[in-house]
Amino acid sequence: MNYRLQVNFPVQRKLYGKGFFLRRLSVKDAEEYGNLLKKNRDFLIRWSPFYSANFNSKNVASWIKQEHKAFLNGERIDLGIYCEKSKQLLGRIALHSICFGVQRSAGLSYWIDENNNNKGYITRALATIISFAFEELRMHRIWARITPDNLSSRRVCEKLGFRTEGRLLKTMFLNHEWQDTFEVALLEKEYDSFADSWIANDYLGCK
Repeated sequence: MNYRLQVNFPVQRKLYGKGFFLRRLSVKDAEEYGNLLKKNRDFLIRWSPFYSANFNSKNVASWIKQEHKAFLNGERIDLGIYCEKSKQLLGRIALHSICFGVQRSAGLSYWIDENNNNKGYITRALATIISFAFEELRMHRIWARITPDNLSSRRVCEKLGFRTEGRLLKTMFLNHEWQDTFEVALLEKEYDSFADSWIANDYLGCK
């Protein structure tokens, strides 16, 4: 089934949360995106495969074009996390490995600029994209794979009610070595039971 029949998400569309919005990047965002990646190289290299790459504008523009192709193919949707007030790009969040078949599932990936870490952006961005995935895409299961030493990422998923389903051996090649990951997941019925508390805690919504 074609992803374009599932959701209307042009580049101009925004998902709003408290103090931020999410939107797809266009080629004109390549320079800002590349500068943010360069700035956060030392902060993110342990958890991101990106950091063997050269972040010049041409390369970054090519990655954005590849993201657009993946979106049209129904494989993933990549969004920038932007400060609502300054319109500054703060990080990225994505639904990847999207399956509209019998699984109706998608994986999560996300990161935030080091200077904006621990300010609640990731928690609220996750709640927002998860709400979109369950309510608009009608997903059944959302999952993420997190390395054992990425404690902050595990904590934010636990805060939102994700269950740890198990430890997978040598599943990601990061920082020049194969690493284990914990798989955490959230089902649609679990999201339904958590959504009101997310709103009450300002994780979800714009108030």
